[in-house]
Order: sequence, then C-alpha cells, then structure tokens
Amino acid sequence: DAQTDERTKSLSKYLGKFGFHSLASIPLHLQGNTIGVLNLVSGDVGFFKAEEEISLLEEMGLDISFALEKIEHEKIKSRWADAFEHCAHGIAIGLPTGLLITCNTAFARQQGRTVEEISSMSILDMYEPSAHEYVGQRIAEADDTGHAQYEANIIRKDGSIYSVQTDLVSVRD
Repeated sequence: DAQTDERTKSLSKYLGKFGFHSLASIPLHLQGNTIGVLNLVSGDVGFFKAEEEISLLEEMGLDISFALEKIEHEKIKSRWADAFEHCAHGIAIGLPTGLLITCNTAFARQQGRTVEEISSMSILDMYEPSAHEYVGQRIAEADDTGHAQYEANIIRKDGSIYSVQTDLVSVRD
C-alpha cells in the first residue's frame, strides 16, 4: 500500500488525497542517465503485482527511453545540418570514389553552380585536368590517413579559374 510504505512516504499524502494505493515507478533514461520517472497509480491495493504486468511496464519504460534517445539524436543531427548549411566556408560531402553527394550553399556559390548541379558530380571535374592525378592522390591519402590538405586550381562553371586550399577529412561509417 503506497500510503503506508516507507519508500513512498513523501508521496503518501498526495496519493491518499486522491485515493491511490498502488504505485508503479518506471525510470526513463537518456544517454545512460535516469532523467525522469513515469509513475502509474491505482486505487486498488497491490494492483501492480503480476510479474507479466511488471515486465510490460519495464518494457514500456525502455520503449519511452528509446524514443527519447531518438528525439535527442534527431536534435543533434538537425544542429549539425544547420551548421553545415549555414557555414560561410564551402563544405562538400563525397564518397572515396570522388563522387560528390552534396554540398552547402557556400561551396556551390564558390563553384558558380547550384547544390543540385554539384550533387552526383565527380570532384575531379571541378579541377583543372592537370590537377586530376594530384587531387586523386590526396583523396587516397585522406582515405588512408583520415586527412589530407592541398592547394589546386578549380574551374568554375563559367570557366574562370581560382586557387583553393582544401582540407579533406575522411569520415568512416
């Protein structure tokens, strides 16, 4: 009886006010920390006794915790996406093959292209032909070591040429 159990002493006055006698407390977790408790109450003494019910309540707590983790993960992804999109520096994401998947608007603007035009383009197609082997070697270096830095000339869509310093970072998985 939650109204007389020492473990629920701080709640007994509140529970008694509404006629509740049984209490099930389900911890909610986020990133390995308990961040709250879902409390279920009943007017019946001993309502939360059956092992199957207790197991289902524990599973419900795990499901809610999983949902909270997913929400937090989506918030973090959204923050990174905002940082990527609004960065003043040109950023592109590509595959080890040199195929570009996407870029931010600053990168597209530097190229004199749209994000859509750059998506599915080979990074080598942006450089002067004389730089293709060099840039290909830097891409391979980044794949091996995780990072490469180089300078080479890029050809904009309008044909103008400019020098660019590139920091290439390989991100796995």
